[in-house]
Amino acid sequence: MNVEDYNRLPDGLTPKEVRAYLTTLLKESEAENPDVTVEKLILLGERQWHTYELLPRGMRSQLQEWIIKNWTDGSEKCLESFLIIACDYALDKEIFAQALKRYHGKSAGEFERDLANSREDYVDPWWSMKPCQ
Repeated sequence: MNVEDYNRLPDGLTPKEVRAYLTTLLKESEAENPDVTVEKLILLGERQWHTYELLPRGMRSQLQEWIIKNWTDGSEKCLESFLIIACDYALDKEIFAQALKRYHGKSAGEFERDLANSREDYVDPWWSMKPCQ
């Protein structure tokens, strides 16, 4: 699938559909430029966010491994992309915090709030939708 295919996906995918697309995306990433994969991950991440469910731990680990393997650029754009992906897919707070330390872009405050309001060991993309505690 190309970037436009991911762009045309409906927001209302089921968790099962998102998992299937993510499996395909990660498999295809082996033969494509990492920048293209990042674009696809961001587009699919928007759909993942709309599921309101965590991906299985194994899938999140696989995605996190891909990020670590392909994290070669310390530019603001690259860091912002990885922060968006880490949040949308509820990845470990540790990798999110590492990227956030280096990021000084316009969305830093928003990402800091995401981290501060994540109570578990992962970034909680839905924290603002929960009742105040």
